[in-house]
Amino acid sequence: QAASSAAPLVAKATEEAKGEAPEFIVFDKVGKLAPVKFSHAAHGKRSECKNCHEGEKPLFAQKRSDVGMKMADMYAGQTCGSCHNGKTAFNAKTSCAKCHAK
Repeated sequence: QAASSAAPLVAKATEEAKGEAPEFIVFDKVGKLAPVKFSHAAHGKRSECKNCHEGEKPLFAQKRSDVGMKMADMYAGQTCGSCHNGKTAFNAKTSCAKCHAK
């Protein structure tokens, strides 16, 4: 499991253009792993926007970024790893195929 970066591609550009949250975000720059199809809508039903997008150091900006994410950062409890730590949600470090599904 090599650390890799992933630049997000928003699946529904029309939603993004209108300022609406996309239903899915696809991270496709993942090295040798399968792309990640992140269900923004499903996560939004379980959590409030502010939990990921607000505060002094938000986990994620509320806009598309060309800056990728690194697995090492996630394993250190940043980005997705803030919840996917084995306590709040499944552990990303030991459950790669749950996100990197073909």
